[in-house]
Amino acid sequence: MKNFLLLLVIPFLFSCTSKKLEPTEDDKLIFKKIFMECMSVEKISKETHEKFWNLVEKYKLNQEEVEGMRNVFSNGDILLLQQYFWNDALTTIETNQIYESEARVKLEQKILNNDQKKRNKDLLIKIHNKKPININGEQVIINNQSCKEMIKNLEEIFLVLQKNINLLMNKDSLKK
Repeated sequence: MKNFLLLLVIPFLFSCTSKKLEPTEDDKLIFKKIFMECMSVEKISKETHEKFWNLVEKYKLNQEEVEGMRNVFSNGDILLLQQYFWNDALTTIETNQIYESEARVKLEQKILNNDQKKRNKDLLIKIHNKKPININGEQVIINNQSCKEMIKNLEEIFLVLQKNINLLMNKDSLKK
């Protein structure tokens, strides 16, 4: 389920810097693994912390840009958008019609760029057509049960994520 969350959130990371970041595929995978750990464990490892800061240095991100990444994960609108998306996906599955709530569309207008909005729309179409979605190299068909599970776990995942992001973003937090 956490992979589904990353599917919608990871693109925000690269849009919060002043630089046009084009990380390599390997680095994108490292970022995904880092944020998967942030959502999955009580406390991130020192190794994960070091990997993150190595990427920060590699892409020459300044403290303001790192804070921008933190803000992506601390932004309540991101959680709300996730909730709206998965509720819309569930309604799409249950009604067998693509459903886009007015609240989600308005929030997408506020915080997403056109490519991100298109990606969300394409995801809903795939969900509707019962087509697999590529999540970390694995083809997954989203169904009623997976949507309900995601909706149920979203707030807990978000709280764990925020705690670990605070550790991750503080360069000195795990240096002991």
